[in-house]
Amino acid sequence: MDENVRIAALLELEILDTPQEKEYDDLVHLASAICDTPISLVSLVDTDRQWFKAAMGLDVRETPRSLSFCAHAIRQPDLFVVEDAAKDRRFLSNALVTDNPHIRFYAGVPLQAPGGEPIGTLCVIDRVPRTLSEGQRAALTILGAQVQTRLTLRLKQKSLQQAHEANQELCHSLQATNDLFLSFMNHGPFASYIKDADGSMVFYNKYLAEASGVDEQAWIGLKDEEIWPAEMAAKFRSDDIAVLAGETAVEKDDVSPRADGTAAFWKSLKFPYVGQNGKRMLAGMSIDVTREVLHEAQAENALREKSALANQLVASRHMFRSFMENSPNITFVKDDQGRIVFYNAAVETFFGISATEWLGKTAQEILPEAMAERFVSQDHEVLSTGVNVDAQDEMVAADGEVHQFRKVKFAYKDLDGRTMLASVSQDITEETRQARALAQANAKLEFLATTDVLTGLSSRR
Repeated sequence: MDENVRIAALLELEILDTPQEKEYDDLVHLASAICDTPISLVSLVDTDRQWFKAAMGLDVRETPRSLSFCAHAIRQPDLFVVEDAAKDRRFLSNALVTDNPHIRFYAGVPLQAPGGEPIGTLCVIDRVPRTLSEGQRAALTILGAQVQTRLTLRLKQKSLQQAHEANQELCHSLQATNDLFLSFMNHGPFASYIKDADGSMVFYNKYLAEASGVDEQAWIGLKDEEIWPAEMAAKFRSDDIAVLAGETAVEKDDVSPRADGTAAFWKSLKFPYVGQNGKRMLAGMSIDVTREVLHEAQAENALREKSALANQLVASRHMFRSFMENSPNITFVKDDQGRIVFYNAAVETFFGISATEWLGKTAQEILPEAMAERFVSQDHEVLSTGVNVDAQDEMVAADGEVHQFRKVKFAYKDLDGRTMLASVSQDITEETRQARALAQANAKLEFLATTDVLTGLSSRR
């Protein structure tokens, strides 16, 4: 990591020593609520100090870099956790550990500049040793992505302003784009809430309040059946009970009414945690996907070029990948050179391979010659004609057993405009066996019905 390049990327954001901003303050408050810690920070690591863009639980805005836990965290690729600083030789003599604020626990998600340079962290801190649940780790990582998105937007806003000053004609177009980004981010798809084990609402954020047409205290202490229509409330409560019974985060697709009576569609992440009082709680974060769906539909209907906002649709890749990973069907994705760029867990199980063993390889490199030639011929047909292949085929499993499949192959363009080929195969081995057995039974019945069993001659006249 080149320190000069890193500092230059931080300075380019022009964020150091700027006033507090509510969107960052809300995120650190939510991080503390989810992780049940008294201190949370958005910390940016400067040349000789760490400066806090947002802070909860600390009165200072900066500390020396030489004492910084975050200076260690930015060297990590993902979440950095110190469960007990007093027992960690890197920190046991640190003045922030031995003196105020007496740090014992630290967890920080690295933040990167748009160019990928590590510049700081979203971190949570406690004065007692502790651990985070898998749900809390996942939620802290998601919140870190929210902070990083705002940092990226800040640099985009700066670029738009520079273009505005350079060219008046370009100004109107760039300003419109800037307004769209500001509107999307300031009113973006991010609702959050916390309920107790009985289902009573103990916290919800301003976005959810505004989307539902209530003030920020109206629902406190109320249960789902007092807030939502009966059928909807029953579903929410059923989902919450299932999440509270587990230990990990769970994704859900939810629908709720807006203040104007229209429906809002959400991609929700719910997870359990234990509050300061030792009682089990449920937290949820919901992304409003309604605008993304509408924007995508408008773009397709108008055949417009991909706009800056279309980059927000990259989030759909994650949702698609999650669906494909958990599908029981054997699923491949290849590039236009025939190299495998994705396969799901069903492929790993059927062929007895690891999660990365076949990535970057072609069919000729991994399959028997005859099978590979057949698959490559099908791929070429789809890519050259644009017509889907829907056919019955067979494949040999890791245990040597031959399985029958219904296979569908189709080509599509990814978000970068590259031609990709997808293959989804449904195992119909058992259905095929049953069909053959039924055909044999019907043939036997036909024979008995039309043949004299004593003479062997046809009984038809």
